[in-house]
Amino acid sequence: MPSANASTVPDPILVEGCWPGPLQVLLLHSAIDPHERALEAWREWNRRVDLEREHVDVGSFRLFPLVYRRLLHAEPSAPHAKRLQGLYKRAWYENQFRLRAASVALQALARAGLDAMVLKGVAIAQTYYRDVGSRPMADIDILVRPGSIARAIAALAKAGWHVPPDGPRLSDALLRYRKSIVLRRADGMELDLHWAVLDLRGDENACDSFWAAAVPVSLNRVPMRILCAADQLLHACAHGLVWNEVSPMRWIADAMMILEVAGDSMDWERLTSMAIGARVSCYLLAALEYLLDEFGAAVPDDVIARLRAAPVSLASRRLFALHTQGGFMRTPRTSVWKFLVCRRRSGLLRIPSEFLSFLRVALNIESNSDVFVHVLRESLAWANRQIRRPTRI
Repeated sequence: MPSANASTVPDPILVEGCWPGPLQVLLLHSAIDPHERALEAWREWNRRVDLEREHVDVGSFRLFPLVYRRLLHAEPSAPHAKRLQGLYKRAWYENQFRLRAASVALQALARAGLDAMVLKGVAIAQTYYRDVGSRPMADIDILVRPGSIARAIAALAKAGWHVPPDGPRLSDALLRYRKSIVLRRADGMELDLHWAVLDLRGDENACDSFWAAAVPVSLNRVPMRILCAADQLLHACAHGLVWNEVSPMRWIADAMMILEVAGDSMDWERLTSMAIGARVSCYLLAALEYLLDEFGAAVPDDVIARLRAAPVSLASRRLFALHTQGGFMRTPRTSVWKFLVCRRRSGLLRIPSEFLSFLRVALNIESNSDVFVHVLRESLAWANRQIRRPTRI
């Protein structure tokens, strides 16, 4: 496990969170390792898990198509080969609809004269997995420049994508403290429209740097751009190291695929510089140490040394600890530390009003009075839980 903060690693029996439990590690090895070791890991996983009777967590389920692609198509006698082949085919079929939807959205943005970049699943599946069936996707992620978000929403509306009625309204605070907004089509297909790559932006010039290094590719003959390999790896690690009820452990598979395809061309200098500038060096350090220790990732020693020596603020350290602990989304402390990391560097007198703006965005609440009511209600509920908690002797 990473050495950054031992307390941030959940109990190994848990199946949620950003760090995988023992069975999830076995499954990852069966999806990532060379053939013989992968086959051994898959057989060991099947000795411990009865796939016919036991519930498999969603995070693990998402890896089955990659297990098939990596291993079972060449080993038809392996356990559950036919079942995993079916899951692979289903993922391939469903992803075709998402790729088609992504190409339609990109065309709509191009007609409006807007720059667009594809993030996460679509970009990684096409470029690094090189097989859209092995990397299931739940939605589409497209990045536009921050100054064009309103025009992008209008252009996508003409193509059938709309902000849900209960969705947030565009505001300066939303653009500052959020990185994306969800759009939805009548058929239920979702598109996350991003104006920032990372949730914690840090350096205000980081956005321009992501765009400057973007790589041109095509999707269904529609021109698009994706993050360069170093930025793709940074995004996978920073996005993956955030606790979730559905384990986001496929960030590990994504990162290993990126490293495998990039090989010696990986720009480690850019990776570390971007992480430090974006204030996510502790996330990247923990991720790379884990990939190195558990999966033998080819991470240079000087990269680890530079990340360890990078200055990290108290707010960033506390937010990292909360992000990698179970249930962080329900802790008021997370909002405070995230605000301190993300807030504009303005005078002290502006902090209260900025924090209220942040809470309105975080809670999707329109007015300051409703924020106060929400905070009071949650505080009373928390106090009640503390009073009712059994006393330990």
